[in-house]
Amino acid sequence: MSIDDMNDIRADLKKILEVVKRNEEMLQSVQRRARLSMFVQILKWLVIIGISIGAFIYVQPILEKVMETYMSISNTFGAGSGSQKFFDFFK
Repeated sequence: MSIDDMNDIRADLKKILEVVKRNEEMLQSVQRRARLSMFVQILKWLVIIGISIGAFIYVQPILEKVMETYMSISNTFGAGSGSQKFFDFFK
């Protein structure tokens, strides 16, 4: 091998090294975005589940009071046992 061939090989290796470095930077960027996207998705679902549970805890006592009121009104006005069985289903 001559010196010119070695210089050509070194030049080619330098080009390959530059391409590899650029590819590594791009891959790291893609990986960073994927991690961020996963974190945002998990956070989104935690918020959705938290709001759902919070809404249920907040609304449950109100619904129980409404059911009690309805049951007392229906008992006062002599509603049949069919409505009682219907609302017992929700207890």
